[in-house]
Amino acid sequence: EKLSVVTYNATMTALEKGLQWQRALDLFDEMKYKNMPVTVVSYGSAISACEKGYQWRQCLEYLDEMTERKIPKNVIIFGAAMSCMEKSCRADIAFQLMDRMNLEGVRPNVHIYNSAISACARCKLWKKGFELFKEMDDVGIKRDVVTYNAVLDAVCSQVDLAKQIFHEGVERGFYAKVSRLGTQWLELDLHFLSLGGGETALRW
Repeated sequence: EKLSVVTYNATMTALEKGLQWQRALDLFDEMKYKNMPVTVVSYGSAISACEKGYQWRQCLEYLDEMTERKIPKNVIIFGAAMSCMEKSCRADIAFQLMDRMNLEGVRPNVHIYNSAISACARCKLWKKGFELFKEMDDVGIKRDVVTYNAVLDAVCSQVDLAKQIFHEGVERGFYAKVSRLGTQWLELDLHFLSLGGGETALRW
């Protein structure tokens, strides 16, 4: 019995989530070899598998393939590609992908910015990370706790700036378990903090 596209997509997703990224990509190759009608979901699973295996070049090839096949890319596709660049420490390409989104008329969301800022943290580009953090206000994208953790990872070497951002995060209720009265600590829970956030909290 022939397997359907839906079955292939579901199996690829299961393999990718199970960290069997190579098998997921092999299955994707098999779909194309059999001339099956690959969909945006198929490409999403394949690009997510690239992230697990740090296969950033393959990820870019898949994006180009989608253009060739006239399969429109959505924010989920770009989000998976951004995560791949972040994990592969290719902040330079992450920035290019944000430009590409703009050209293709896909509006970035908070996850896109979080990945870009995290990529800056991994690549020691604190100024660019902070710039993206500020840009979110300009483009009307609401920051979340992941945003604050990412930017604190990026700027933790800049002690005063990190303290300022951390204080803003506390005021916005993202670090509800971090509080103090005068000079006395009331509570310090590092569970929701990134490494940079934790370092800043301990200095705060």
